[in-house]
Amino acid sequence: MCFVKYPEIENTYRQKFIDKFTTLYPELTEISYIITEKIHGSNIQLIFRPHKPLKVASRNKILSEKEDFFGVWDVLEEMKDIICNCQRYVDEEQTEENSFRLFGEICGPKIQKGVYYGEERKILFFDAMIGDQLIPPEDFFFFQHYLDLPVVPCFDTVYSLQEALDFPTERPSEVVDPKEYPDNICEGIVIKPYQRVYFNKVGQVFYLKKKNEKFKERQRVKKKLQEGSSEVIQLNLEFRNYIT
Repeated sequence: MCFVKYPEIENTYRQKFIDKFTTLYPELTEISYIITEKIHGSNIQLIFRPHKPLKVASRNKILSEKEDFFGVWDVLEEMKDIICNCQRYVDEEQTEENSFRLFGEICGPKIQKGVYYGEERKILFFDAMIGDQLIPPEDFFFFQHYLDLPVVPCFDTVYSLQEALDFPTERPSEVVDPKEYPDNICEGIVIKPYQRVYFNKVGQVFYLKKKNEKFKERQRVKKKLQEGSSEVIQLNLEFRNYIT
């Protein structure tokens, strides 16, 4: 079984990338787009094959059962009913040659800092692949309901590319109740055509991401504080060496 890496998602400020796609597919300017929350976690992939054991992968490789990737095995144990639903679907509906891959983010305590996703680690799914083909969001949301999948929050559906690009990112995360945590800002948004997956001639997919400027500013401040702390520690060591 070959490992399949989830495609890179381009930033909305890469105008040349967008222009090349709209030239190739002019309809991209006037179709429906789904806007979902960008999760600040770590990429995870579940690989289901008919009548075979589940395989789990990080962004870059298939994991062995001995690898403790952010406690993923404990999280999957809590999701065993969902895992059974997925395996049953694959056993009944897919051919022996086909795999069913779910892509998600594992998030929560001690995975990434900056956004609060609750007290327990969890996996939130955002995409799927049947065989070697990504499915459009419209089909993915069918699987969400059919398999009872936990998914990334959906902020909205919009009806043109410009409306998607202009969608505001300075908003709280909806993984936890935004009324209870109004200052818990999200990392950003992901933009996808709703009814079709578009590729260019070199295999890049037309998915876009847009970071929350407030989130980026918080990350910059934290980095400066960390750098400042390192400098203070170094000066303290030098001072101790000097006086001794």
